[in-house]
Amino acid sequence: MRLFEYQAKQIFSENGIPVPASRLIQQKQEIPQDFYPSVFKAQILSGGRGKLGGIKFVDNFQQAEEIFSELMAFNVQGEVTQSILAEEKIDFEREYYLSFVIDKQNNVPIFLLSHSGGVEIEATAKSAHKNLLKLEIDYPFGLQPFDIQRAAKFIGTSFENDLQSIMLKIYQIFNHYDATLIEINPLAETQKGLIALDAKIILDEKAYFYHPELYEKLATQIDQNFQGRTRSEQWAQELEISYVPLQGNIGIISDGAGTGMLTLDLVIDAGGQAANFCELGGLGDAERMYQGLRIISANPDVKVILISLIGGITRMDHMAEGVARFIKNETCDIPIFIRLCGTQEEIGNQILDELGIYHDHDLQAIVEEAVLAARTSSQ
Repeated sequence: MRLFEYQAKQIFSENGIPVPASRLIQQKQEIPQDFYPSVFKAQILSGGRGKLGGIKFVDNFQQAEEIFSELMAFNVQGEVTQSILAEEKIDFEREYYLSFVIDKQNNVPIFLLSHSGGVEIEATAKSAHKNLLKLEIDYPFGLQPFDIQRAAKFIGTSFENDLQSIMLKIYQIFNHYDATLIEINPLAETQKGLIALDAKIILDEKAYFYHPELYEKLATQIDQNFQGRTRSEQWAQELEISYVPLQGNIGIISDGAGTGMLTLDLVIDAGGQAANFCELGGLGDAERMYQGLRIISANPDVKVILISLIGGITRMDHMAEGVARFIKNETCDIPIFIRLCGTQEEIGNQILDELGIYHDHDLQAIVEEAVLAARTSSQ
């Protein structure tokens, strides 16, 4: 579950990490009369809002009304802003990047730090690895004083105590809330110390049962901010599955963008219309297939589901297991047509046979069957 910035900062504040004073604005009448100069930030879950104009500096109340209207019309990839975070403007001398994640390759928690924070952090990290420090944390012992000293020396801050406090609290939040990512970009250095000017937290949805009240509260706030978006778009955003709604009635799932585009073209050539473009990614598993099917079947316009898979790393038996789970757990009578090709496809096809699902190794043939079924359902 990806949190909005205001939600992440609330967690930061509750745990003693310094953040700017702020107010959440959802309606024009809530714009403060005396909170200037300030920064207005569009609250969206998609990244890259700074570069795209989703953050504006505001000098007075009259300007605030104009910028509020502008930001409420701001969107990224169809995600429309539903609230604005107004923050006090902070003067700072330097900005850093700080995040805490699990290194999946080595299965260890790590802090990532850079002395060059801000919107260009990705480019900074790629252009010169020396600009990014990676600190591996030993779980039994946790964050150590020498880790803090190394971090402070690397980024060049004199506020070592502030950095120690923030890193320790991030480590505690990460463990307590079952997060998968905590990021501060930028972490600003002011004359008085360090302060988190931005905040990003992603929680592990599988840990819901450990924090039901918290997760339900946060999820409710997220749902309220998704007004105007379809349920399919909401789920796709939360699960980080690529999903683009279209105007047809054939729901398409693929395991890669290339496969998806090919399938989309074949559907159009056969006289059909796609209801969406949905890509699971090259490392899909049964759970991801199950969630993908839930996403596209939530669209009431979908009359046929077409699954097109070419798996090298992705196992076709796992994909078929995801389909089986969907059929058993969901009350959905939409016909499904599948083309499996790749690793363990024989086992995958056996599972589909047991389910009575139509499948074919020939992509062209399976597309034509799906288009015919969609056309028949519309008559």
